[in-house]
Amino acid sequence: MSAELKTLKLRVTPETDVALEAIARAFGRDKAAVARDVLHEWAAKKLHEHKVFHGLAQAEGLMRATEGMARADEGTAGHAGTRGWRR
Repeated sequence: MSAELKTLKLRVTPETDVALEAIARAFGRDKAAVARDVLHEWAAKKLHEHKVFHGLAQAEGLMRATEGMARADEGTAGHAGTRGWRR
């Protein structure tokens, strides 16, 4: 079973639009499906980067294993991301 898809409306540059349209036509796909795949791949890479960064920071002693980056409920404003770093 696949995850529920969320709605995302955004504006893109003419270059991005042409690239998405060209890929969609080349492979007989819907432009929205191409954009969804591109964003999904980007998100998966970002998640992997975060996991590698977190593991490396712990291994180097920069972050204690019991502490992570800012908790999700703290949002992204202010000093998010500094929690767990030694000063």
